[in-house]
Amino acid sequence: MSSVYMPIESGLPAYFLPMLDDKDRNDLYSKAIQETISAFKVEQGRAPRVLDLGCGTGMLSVFALRHGAEHVTALDLNRNMVTLASRTLACCGFPRSSYKVVCGTIKDAKTRTRTAFHPERPFDILVSEILGTLATSENLYEHTQAVVPHMNKFSNVQGGVYVVPRKVTVTAGLYKFDGLFSGSSEVHPIKQAFDGVLPLMDGNDVILMSSQNLSFPLHLMEPKLLGAEPTVIREDSFRVEEGKNSWVQKELCGGFKNITADSVTLTGECYLVLEWTATLSEQTVLKNTVGQYQQFDIRNSHARHAQWGFLFGRVGDPDVQLQLDSVMVKASGWDKGVPRIEVKKVAANPANPNKRARLEDE
Repeated sequence: MSSVYMPIESGLPAYFLPMLDDKDRNDLYSKAIQETISAFKVEQGRAPRVLDLGCGTGMLSVFALRHGAEHVTALDLNRNMVTLASRTLACCGFPRSSYKVVCGTIKDAKTRTRTAFHPERPFDILVSEILGTLATSENLYEHTQAVVPHMNKFSNVQGGVYVVPRKVTVTAGLYKFDGLFSGSSEVHPIKQAFDGVLPLMDGNDVILMSSQNLSFPLHLMEPKLLGAEPTVIREDSFRVEEGKNSWVQKELCGGFKNITADSVTLTGECYLVLEWTATLSEQTVLKNTVGQYQQFDIRNSHARHAQWGFLFGRVGDPDVQLQLDSVMVKASGWDKGVPRIEVKKVAANPANPNKRARLEDE
């Protein structure tokens, strides 16, 4: 597990305040938890016991109790967040017997707190928001895997378990950002400074960077998708097979896949952007995509970008225009939830050899 992302054990992460200000995220999680609990009551005939994994401030635990959970166990590794979650639940006026807040990992909770994972009282619903700049970058799949043995399995439910989210999908899209290189002469020094921060191609290598860490809102830079839609490079479905105590194997999309609809002129404004969607429930989908940011008001778009943003990398050279038949992408590795991406440029001129590029998370 050494390659798996682990959260900090104390302190308040900088992204928590903008995360709490993301109204779209909060509303969608509340809606999905309500839908899941309602479905559970109809299908199983009782109120569910819920585990909130990586509970943070306790917001999802509050949603679960408000929407009718019998009991919620809130688990987090960060002792400061556990204190905050305990205060949040107490301030909301829920009976003390209806929730339990535990500090530690799944393994710690099993050994330290006898009632947190009582073998006769497994959990009915798992809720979690261990999502990062990339949906996989905080290892949601790996961390929730340890919970599966402590969950009730249901033969009358598709996927065998109740989980929020039930699926996450990572995509790669080729975008042109005209706003990065246009504007008045007053903006030109900013453009030059930005060029100095973003690495150019080093031979065939391209470096992935975080727009959140750079505090650079790509969604405000006149994005244009160069293709029909972003290409799926990974999909994690949180479901179990009958008699199993682990998730069905994650689906890694191997091989090169075309990410352009037609021929394309590659310029310095062209970037590869990794996006994701999380299917929270059958009817509710949370999106961290460039297109979704365009639909937000300015406050929600800034909140979403401050907590997540995008991993992106320069594909075109500012000093060169390259006419291509297609651009193809291949994902592999996924160390700590972030993949190695290879990009193959198929030139329109047969005399121009194909190029490969490797993208790495900086």
